[in-house]
Formats: sequence, C-alpha cells, structure tokens
Amino acid sequence: MIWTILKQIRNGEVSMYEDKKYHRNGIHYFQTKKLIIKNPQLAPLHIDGDPAETAAAFEIEIIEKAFKLLIPA
Repeated sequence: MIWTILKQIRNGEVSMYEDKKYHRNGIHYFQTKKLIIKNPQLAPLHIDGDPAETAAAFEIEIIEKAFKLLIPA
C-alpha cells in the first residue's frame, strides 16, 4: 500500500488499492479532496436522471465548510 501511495503522489493519479475494506460489490470507496474522472469515449451524462452535456473529463473538488448540516437530536 505504501508503494501505491508514493506512486500516486509522484504521478498525481489515483489507482485503486484493492482492499476488501474499500471495495464491496463492485463499488470502490475512498476519500479525497479532488477527483478527475476521465471519459475518453464521451459516455452519456445524467444528473439526477436528467440528460446533461458530457465532456472528456470531469474535475470535482470538495469545498470544505461550504454549507452547514444540521442534524436533529
């Protein structure tokens, strides 16, 4: 795992670490502040079930403390 992390830092790309803790039922779980999804075949995009314009890549970045979540007691 350490080697994988060092490669990701050097290359700036994330490759999934195959650990049962983070991979269940074909879904990968991980935490990051920024994510780039490459879509070279221009697969269709849907947002909440509505078709949207697709792109060759999508950059997603987390904005910390962008909103407050209130949880009732």
